[in-house]
Amino acid sequence: MVIRSWTGLVGISKKILLLFPYWFYIFLSIFLVNRYWLKPTGNILLDGWLNDLLCVPILLELVQFSMRILLRKNYTLSTFQMLVSVVYCSVLFESILPKYSSAYQSDFIDIICYTIGGFTWSFYLNKRHQLNEIKSES
Repeated sequence: MVIRSWTGLVGISKKILLLFPYWFYIFLSIFLVNRYWLKPTGNILLDGWLNDLLCVPILLELVQFSMRILLRKNYTLSTFQMLVSVVYCSVLFESILPKYSSAYQSDFIDIICYTIGGFTWSFYLNKRHQLNEIKSES
């Protein structure tokens, strides 16, 4: 009985791990460790820009996953949708939120980080994921 429940748990965890590409879990882990355990380090890249580089790819992968559940299995976000997400994050985190909370600071380099993260996801990470899906369907 105990062995059977463990094998069921392993099967469920494998299914959960296959929901997202491997890089998503790596980026999310780095993001969370940097956000909650490493700050402040005194390193401007780690303290100021690493999470900004990682947040857009994480966000876009979550949005694409949600759209695949809601619309269709092979839904892929377009480059235009990625650009809209980058602009949205830039306006929200660098323009609107700093006006209402001292926890947010406006920084132009953050916008560059969002853009780099968005284009990295769109032209490298997302395309690689699409190629894996095409190979697995064949």
